[in-house]
Amino acid sequence: MGGFWFATRYGLLFRYDFFDPDTENDKDTGEGYRDEKTLLLGGVWVEPVNGIRLCANYRQYDYTAKIVDDQGDRVAMQPDRSVFLNTEFGF
Repeated sequence: MGGFWFATRYGLLFRYDFFDPDTENDKDTGEGYRDEKTLLLGGVWVEPVNGIRLCANYRQYDYTAKIVDDQGDRVAMQPDRSVFLNTEFGF
């Protein structure tokens, strides 16, 4: 995960991941199971007082797998997109 502090109590964060949740299935299927995912995360955070941090972030998961639709065609899976508000408390 990367980040950038542009002031004492404000910052940016970003992350990019590529992962394959079950690599043991890939070698037995010829083409591979093709269930790899990528995660793109970006956000901003603020620390209004010492020990409390608020973070608004955007997360997007993209998939390499194909699915079969109602007509029997193989189509790409749509990405999952979410916006989160996280809090962190330090003691």
